[in-house]
Amino acid sequence: MTDKQEAMELTRLVRIYPNSSMRRFIKRNIRYSQECWNRGIRTWQHMYHKQPQHLKKVVFTPKKDKQGVKES
Repeated sequence: MTDKQEAMELTRLVRIYPNSSMRRFIKRNIRYSQECWNRGIRTWQHMYHKQPQHLKKVVFTPKKDKQGVKES
């Protein structure tokens, strides 16, 4: 294949037929990953939507231009 040719990506769908113990395992792990995702979202919202207490004391001032300074 040359650099100018594009590769086509194929998607394959696979049908599985789990038995009852496999279903319990899959259901338990999907619930766990959902809980991790939800916990991460809650943490992100807490960090970025609530103003932290230590940032209330910070005052931002613009940097003064260096006027009257000779360049060497």
